[in-house]
Amino acid sequence: GAHGCVVEMGSVDELRSAIRRVLDGEVFCSPAIIKAMFERLAETRPRYAGSAPVEPTSLTARELEVLRLVAQQLSNKEIARKLRISLYTVKNHVHNIVEKLCVEGRYQAVQYARQRRWLPAEVEQG
Repeated sequence: GAHGCVVEMGSVDELRSAIRRVLDGEVFCSPAIIKAMFERLAETRPRYAGSAPVEPTSLTARELEVLRLVAQQLSNKEIARKLRISLYTVKNHVHNIVEKLCVEGRYQAVQYARQRRWLPAEVEQG
């Protein structure tokens, strides 16, 4: 298989360096190729902060319940105690919420839900 990748219009020095590195057991990829790959990746990955509209029905009833408790600033341990479920299960619910809403973390999930008025008024003010 290939252990190096250079651009066709690259310099002779870059080609020599690539050959040397591959012969030394390294994998080499031209910076121009790496840059193009990251640009392509950035174009195809989902945007954060809810770029794709998500309905509250895409969350399970339990996930909405966990989200409400996160909005009340309860820790995972407190949520587990309150719902009488394991800490692992709470972490799993929080992970699923974050993934479904395409946000970066639990507090961004709360912000997302508040902006869409998914949370009851008493939770929003709490």
